[in-house]
Amino acid sequence: SQSSFEEKVDAKELLLRKAHLVMSTCDPVKVNQAINGLYASWIAVLAVLKVHFARTVALSMSIAQVLCPGETSDSYDDPPADGVAVSAPPIQGPALVVCEGLKAAMPEEYVRKGWAEVVTRWLVRMVSVSVAWFLARYISAAHSAIRGGHMFARESYGLCKRKGWLKDFPAWFGKDQFTIAGWVVAFLGFAAQFKLGFRAPFPLNLLLFPAQFLESVIQWMV
Repeated sequence: SQSSFEEKVDAKELLLRKAHLVMSTCDPVKVNQAINGLYASWIAVLAVLKVHFARTVALSMSIAQVLCPGETSDSYDDPPADGVAVSAPPIQGPALVVCEGLKAAMPEEYVRKGWAEVVTRWLVRMVSVSVAWFLARYISAAHSAIRGGHMFARESYGLCKRKGWLKDFPAWFGKDQFTIAGWVVAFLGFAAQFKLGFRAPFPLNLLLFPAQFLESVIQWMV
């Protein structure tokens, strides 16, 4: 059988066989066109998201500037002439404590090469991006909840008005009361998202796992 044959063949030879099968059966022109199409779509998505989340990126740069003054790109020196190394600003602010800790933990050879400063800058950028996206998630959840509550109030009022159900309510009950109900729904929606940690509940988390994973990848690439 196929399984017993594959067990007798080592992994390297099996990989070569599979690669030969793919290379001999696939049309390279069509494969190249498909890859180019996917790449172009990916770049277009990233370009749109970079514009859409420009404020989040600006917030992350502001946080990085607080953690390590001089960390933003506009604080670096002008591009030097060819053959001259780019000089980065020294580590300052709260990030200096982290840098000194890394220097104490690293071997002296790594410290002389400047790895402590480089790792510190990586950590500053990671923390800044994480905090910025954390705050943006709250803002986006509040915005979605408010829009959802407004839609609920508007459509509920329209439905009751079309069906003639408003006649069964007191005379003072009208559009304003539906607006209040919409704000209540918005609050409940935001509270539910907050309780769930802004994640999809079970079993939706299993169905949406590929989309959530792709969202995480795009988040860090943006």
